[in-house]
Amino acid sequence: NEFPTLSEGQNVILPENKRVLVNGTVVTKLGLVTIPSTSELIFDDSSVDGITMDVSGILVEGSMIAGSKTCRYRNPLTITLHGSRPSDITTNGVDPSYKGISVTGQLELHGKRYYRTWTR
Repeated sequence: NEFPTLSEGQNVILPENKRVLVNGTVVTKLGLVTIPSTSELIFDDSSVDGITMDVSGILVEGSMIAGSKTCRYRNPLTITLHGSRPSDITTNGVDPSYKGISVTGQLELHGKRYYRTWTR
């Protein structure tokens, strides 16, 4: 377990050069989660109940992955962002810790594919 004790609102920086697997609900509401450029945050799809994660923001410099093109994510994945939008935001490039997901790396979310019902 990479993070045995987390306190509410705590910022988390994943270790460098690591793949961190989230295989269940993260019960603690976290602050800013940072994924370094050499690291990956991967959501496991084996939990039928799905995964829930509450954060104030996510900074993706490396990779954040749920599923792939050939193996789509089937179960519920809920990432809830908490916080208030600062009143002085007018352009992009704002610190993602306020409430958002900032991606300079790779974000892959491949969910269940739905087909048009009228073409079956």
